[in-house]
Amino acid sequence: LAYHHAPEYVPERLRAYLEKYVPKALAQANHILAVSEFTKRDLIKTYSVAPERISVASNAVDHDFFYPRKADEVLTAQAKYGIEGSYIMFHGTIEPRKNLKGVMEAYRRLPAQLQRQYALVLTGGKGWLDDDIHQQIEDLKHQGAKVIQTGYVDQADLPALYTGASVFVWPSFYEGFGLPIIEAMACGTPTITSNVSSLPEAAGDAGMLVDPHDSDSIAKAMEQVLTSPAEARRMTEAGLKHVKKFNWEDSARAALQAIEQVAFRPNAQ
Repeated sequence: LAYHHAPEYVPERLRAYLEKYVPKALAQANHILAVSEFTKRDLIKTYSVAPERISVASNAVDHDFFYPRKADEVLTAQAKYGIEGSYIMFHGTIEPRKNLKGVMEAYRRLPAQLQRQYALVLTGGKGWLDDDIHQQIEDLKHQGAKVIQTGYVDQADLPALYTGASVFVWPSFYEGFGLPIIEAMACGTPTITSNVSSLPEAAGDAGMLVDPHDSDSIAKAMEQVLTSPAEARRMTEAGLKHVKKFNWEDSARAALQAIEQVAFRPNAQ
């Protein structure tokens, strides 16, 4: 429901379409599957949907694909995208809601030594409303910052890039779930994310939560992870344990149960 809560981050035509048709779809549906408990609560609050009409089938991770990769695979993926040395990683479509500008401002505020030691790697395809973002990227590069923009990344390379990152930073302004968080954790990467919307639910006690509107908060979290091997190790271990809760078998089971409930109702269509 980002179009409703953060309309300034959604293209006008898409926002108008969703504002018109989502309420109609909710009214017509026999049952609704939400990707998180947060989204379920949001549907109840925003559109007054009866709780019994919503089931949660959480987004999840394919644990046979997202897992810590070996050093040679990491180096191969890094070479493919022009990445050398240690790096901080962001992954997602280049669009305002993901708060990429906040990530870059936080990186700019890191101590000079950390900026020299760690590049900022931005992976993800072109989005929308992104002119200011690309200008900020160019400004940082002009100032001598080690910013690497890879563009779209092949899915097959993503686990290795996650694994190679010293920290994954994803302080989005609004998400219905936040899939990259658990993908990064499944690859053993310490993860920083926002304290808003569904993101605390996705991160659990394994992620470090920050105020997405406060670049200092993001920068301090990055510095803490990068300068404390013990903290980074704790977050890695907690993340690998936490993401076991998110698997597609459980999600499929929840979806099937919801479908069966609808199918066996006396008034089911």
